[in-house]
Amino acid sequence: MVTGGSRGLGLEIAHAFGKAGAKVVITARREQWLIEAEKFLKDEGIAVDAMICDVADAASVEQMVQQTIEKNSKIDVLVNNAGLTWGAPAESMPLERWRQVIDANITGTFLMSQTVGRHMLERKKGAIVNVASIAGFGGGQLNTVGYNASKAAVINLTRALAVEWAARGIRVNAIAPGLFRTRMSEVLVQRLKRLTFQLHLWAALVNQENWLQQCCFWLRRGQVILQGRWWRLMGGGRHSRRLILQFRADQRK
Repeated sequence: MVTGGSRGLGLEIAHAFGKAGAKVVITARREQWLIEAEKFLKDEGIAVDAMICDVADAASVEQMVQQTIEKNSKIDVLVNNAGLTWGAPAESMPLERWRQVIDANITGTFLMSQTVGRHMLERKKGAIVNVASIAGFGGGQLNTVGYNASKAAVINLTRALAVEWAARGIRVNAIAPGLFRTRMSEVLVQRLKRLTFQLHLWAALVNQENWLQQCCFWLRRGQVILQGRWWRLMGGGRHSRRLILQFRADQRK
C-alpha cells in the first residue's frame, strides 16, 4: 500500500513494487489523478487497486484499510508517502495552512501507521516505510516551516513506532530524501535555482533510481535487524545550502 500514490514519488514506488511482482494499492484524495495513475499501472501489467482516501481523516483511513483487507486479505507493506507543503514566512504563515500541512504529513502518517499497524500486529509481521525529508533535520531558506516541523516529527515517529513494535514483528524505518523533480517540488526547485544563480548544483538532484533502491532495501525480509533507522538521500541539497548562506554573508559585507 502506497499513500499519495497517484503521482510523483508515490507513483514511482508503486510502479517499482508492481514490476517486482507485488499487488499494489495506491491511495490519493483526488479521483482524477488516481484514475490516471491506475490506468498507467494497469497498462504496465501491474495488478493495482486505486482507493480514494484522505490520510488526515480517521474515518476515511479506517474505511479504506478495511476495504483493502476485505478484498486482499492482508497488507504486507505500507509506504507513508502522502504529504503536502505550503510556503510562507513563519511570521505570516496562515494557521489554516499550518494545520493542513501538519495534518497531512504527521497526523496522516500516524493514522495510517496505527490503522494498518493493528492489522500487521495481528499477523505478527509487516513493514512500514515513512517518507520523511532532509528538511526534517534542520531549517531552510524556502519558508516552509510547517513542512520542516512535520518531517522532523515523522522521523521521531518512526523511531517511536520501531521501538514499540519491533518485538511484535513490525519493522518501521524512514527515507529522508532531498529534492526530487515532482509537481509539488518544482516551485521549490525553481526558487533554489534562482538563489544559487544557475551554479548547476541541481544536476545533483536525487534521482529516481536512488529513491527506489533505498525503499526496496528497507522492505527486504532479510533486513529484520534494521529498526527505527532513516536514510538521507541528499543530492545537491547540502552543498547548495552552504553556498546560499555564503552568498548572503558576502552580500552583508
